[in-house]
Amino acid sequence: SERTEETFKTLAQDEIVKIVALTEKEMIIENLIIARGFKDALVFLTDDSVTVLVEANELNPTNIAQIQDIVMRKTKLGANSIKIMKKD
Repeated sequence: SERTEETFKTLAQDEIVKIVALTEKEMIIENLIIARGFKDALVFLTDDSVTVLVEANELNPTNIAQIQDIVMRKTKLGANSIKIMKKD
């Protein structure tokens, strides 16, 4: 039916908007992390968690705190929802 088709269209459009917003937020976070002096960063964002992969010589408590601060400010997620890993 037409109504069902319209509902699916609306749901698909909403999902596309959500994906675009997440992708944009990932890029912003990556750029902010790189601006802090890291060689490279990859961010994988879901509704309730963030995984950050950074290229760095080492990850120390100061670096981790900086990354967590950036992610928490941009996502409103808590530190327990953020996983930070060093890219080998």
